[in-house]
Amino acid sequence: MTTRTEAGAEKSFVSALLPWIVAASVAVIYLLTLNHWLSFRNMQAVARATGQTWTAQIYSPVFTLVTSPFRWLPHTWVPLAMNLFAVMCAFLALALLARCVALLPHDRTQKQRERQPGSPPLLSTPTAWIAPVLAVLVCGLQLTFWENATVVSVGMFDLVLFAYCVRCLLEFRLDKRESWLLRAAVVYAAAATDNWVLIILFPGFLAAMIWMRGLAFFQLRFLARLFLCILVGLLVYLYLPLVHLAVDGYFWVPLRENLSIEYTQAVYICRYTPRHAQFLLGLTSLLPLVVIGIRWKSSFGDTSEVGIALATWIFHLTHAALLVVCIWAAFDTGFGLRDAAGRFPILDMNRERFLPLVFLSALSIGYLSGYFLLVFRPLNRRGRRPTGKILSNVSVVAICLLLVITPIGLLYKNIPAIKIANGPALRNYASMLTEHLPDQAVLLSDTPVSLLIAENWLARSGRDKNYIFLDTHSLKFPIYYRYLTKKHPGALPELSTNITDSQMIGDADALNLLASLQLKRPVYYLQPSFGYYFEAFYPVPHGLSYELKRYTTNTAINPPPLTEEVFTENESFWKRHEADLRALIPWIAAPASEIDFSPRQKLLDRLHIPFERNPEAVELGGIYSRALNTWGIHAQRMGRLEAAGAHFEQAMLLSPDNLVARLNSDFNKKLRNGERVAADNLGTFEERFGKSSNWQQVLTADGLFDEPTGCLAAGIVFARGRLDREAAQNFERTLALAPDSVVARLWLARIYLASREPAKALPLIDELKARSNLFADAAITPSDVSQLELAAYYTNNKMEKVRELISTVVSTQSPEPNVLEAVARTSVFYHDYTNALPLVKKQVELNPNDVNQLVNLGFIQIQLKNFDAAISGLSKALSLQPTNSAALFCRADAYMESGKLDEAQRDFEQLQKLSPKAYPVYHGLAEVAFRKKDTNAALHYYELDLGLVQTNSPEAKFALDHIKSLKSGAP
Repeated sequence: MTTRTEAGAEKSFVSALLPWIVAASVAVIYLLTLNHWLSFRNMQAVARATGQTWTAQIYSPVFTLVTSPFRWLPHTWVPLAMNLFAVMCAFLALALLARCVALLPHDRTQKQRERQPGSPPLLSTPTAWIAPVLAVLVCGLQLTFWENATVVSVGMFDLVLFAYCVRCLLEFRLDKRESWLLRAAVVYAAAATDNWVLIILFPGFLAAMIWMRGLAFFQLRFLARLFLCILVGLLVYLYLPLVHLAVDGYFWVPLRENLSIEYTQAVYICRYTPRHAQFLLGLTSLLPLVVIGIRWKSSFGDTSEVGIALATWIFHLTHAALLVVCIWAAFDTGFGLRDAAGRFPILDMNRERFLPLVFLSALSIGYLSGYFLLVFRPLNRRGRRPTGKILSNVSVVAICLLLVITPIGLLYKNIPAIKIANGPALRNYASMLTEHLPDQAVLLSDTPVSLLIAENWLARSGRDKNYIFLDTHSLKFPIYYRYLTKKHPGALPELSTNITDSQMIGDADALNLLASLQLKRPVYYLQPSFGYYFEAFYPVPHGLSYELKRYTTNTAINPPPLTEEVFTENESFWKRHEADLRALIPWIAAPASEIDFSPRQKLLDRLHIPFERNPEAVELGGIYSRALNTWGIHAQRMGRLEAAGAHFEQAMLLSPDNLVARLNSDFNKKLRNGERVAADNLGTFEERFGKSSNWQQVLTADGLFDEPTGCLAAGIVFARGRLDREAAQNFERTLALAPDSVVARLWLARIYLASREPAKALPLIDELKARSNLFADAAITPSDVSQLELAAYYTNNKMEKVRELISTVVSTQSPEPNVLEAVARTSVFYHDYTNALPLVKKQVELNPNDVNQLVNLGFIQIQLKNFDAAISGLSKALSLQPTNSAALFCRADAYMESGKLDEAQRDFEQLQKLSPKAYPVYHGLAEVAFRKKDTNAALHYYELDLGLVQTNSPEAKFALDHIKSLKSGAP
């Protein structure tokens, strides 16, 4: 009797037709749930295809090459076309998966070999179709795979290439044709240029080749051909560098960058992903393949029936456990890529890159389910009746139940998440974002994402050509500016031809550009923001966008108050879209208690499937939260406390991590209750708010404060960034909310002084002095106030007050060292060395052996031309610390200026030994030689000086001029 083991058995219905049928069935689901527009996940790919991005493409060369024809489509068709391309890739990947499952060998154990005799040992039972169908359904309906199948991604395209490589290996196992391995090598190497995960998996891919080919793998001829095929695949790395070479003349930079990022990512994943996370990923993808790869013996040394039976059942239980774990992982329970607890952020950020592991897990499910369809089949032996029909029926029923229950469970779990991800949420945001934009406006954004969303939404109605889109962070790059001038010819002033691509456009130039555009067009910001532009413009909110208007005067601190019309418009906007916002909340954070769980979430919780936040909902929630927090601040400052409180509460619901909104909400409740408030010191504030290494990041992510201590912290951030107007606004707001705040007065006075407005600073200083009892709690020292007061007198040119203050400090019987130091430093800053002198003398008098103060005194004496006194004090400092470079340099300078050139030369030469690469030393030696009329020595030292300074610096120009003068013989 013949069996289905003839050549060509692999062309049966299960392996030839079924893969296309089952893949097409799942593809229909993808088409029904397809994202028809943009997503946060496909935005970069769409921007590349439509030319909406100016940055160079240096990654994913194969994907870029294959998707390049999409640029020929109309602008508005590209998002849908690219998402349909993702469906096609998913369809091919699933078809290849089903084919691979059908080609898996089922001769690994003695039980399989007994029930599947002949060659090739493919699963040929009547229920053989179940294995590939189950594998495809589990893989295709898994959330990570489904997301990438309905929105274009590099990962899904790379998965098709990887799946083809797996298919090639299995085809080679059947017919032993070498061409299968060579094809696999070319395609795998090309796919690895896109996906660094394949670089990590390459040792496994190579091991599979060696295992299948055996010792013949090491034949020199084959190894040479294999190496050449891998090299051909890796040549794809050169595609993008060659494109850059033709466009902008760069080749090595993009090539090096691509290789560097692939290597860095691969090393980072292997080195920093926790070992238990790596184990869980391997448990559901790689470990089953190891089991499949080994052809196990019928026994392990124990020939007794009991021993063989025990070993057999251990194998059965191992296969059952692996099958359950692989299917359980598909429900995102912590065994797979998705981790609801957020323990492995590096994996979460690279889910699409790990799709090959999802494929391998599904391949394992296909094999393991086929194993149970086969191993319990009754054996037909001559002269014996078949036995074990009950166990066979149980195993078939169990696998059939998995075939029904698993897809239903995955659909029930994942369809709501897919509806949110691919539904109208982003389109609603785009509509809200552009709702109040007038035609011909200039649109600014701190992120390219908002610009891309607005531009693509406006393109649907053909309005995108009416706007100029500016990325504020990119505006400083000349190459981006040139990209804009090509995109909007004649709309922007020409960039200076003297600016090269390696230079940066200054803040002042960018502000002038915005000012010139604002004279011709309305200017709108697409999110609440702060920064350099808001020193000259103030925002007027219109929903999610903000009109920028110019301050009428440079001295005005706060913008005009908002009108009732603006308040009504914005309140109406947020009420009109309240339903759209509330639809996102269930996907942003788990309910606080089981009482609030929906029936679906209760069921998932009982099945130990954790709640997972939807990334798209979280992203949009953060955007809305920041906007609501900003509008709540406007409402609160208009005295509409109830409305402001409602907006702060909604902001917290949309982003539970928005601690700024939470703090504003708590403060709003205090205002409504009429409680007295005070500004905390910053240490206490950090304890309440949570310590942050970068306050600017907090303000960027969550929005601004309208709480006294929060405003104070924001004001300090702005002041340190030289955003004086915004800093002053926050300090004034702090004082309006907490009138006793001494820290706010101190910083506000500093801002006024920096703005050359001492008349405004002096009253604040008087108020500070009147509240000196609060200094200790606010961590303010008397020196802070004295320094500020003296600076105000200098700025206001009140020299009598300067002398009076210095006299008071000096004449104090026991002056505080910090006060002396601060006042002296301020006098030196304003080059008032005459008044600085008694202060430093007092410091030396209090501590005669303080080397630093002796050096400071010597420096001031030099400025006052008291060279002998300077030399005396500096010599004392050097007697205490002979290697003090500052003292040596000052004394050398004093000697030179007083005409004692030999002594000056001696000090400079000693400095040369201490700091052989300090250019001021050679400059001093050159000056000494020049005054001694030693031209050769002067030339020598000026040339050494020139070799140590930066090219084109003032020091370099000074040295060059003197060298030319000495060589020409000019006096």
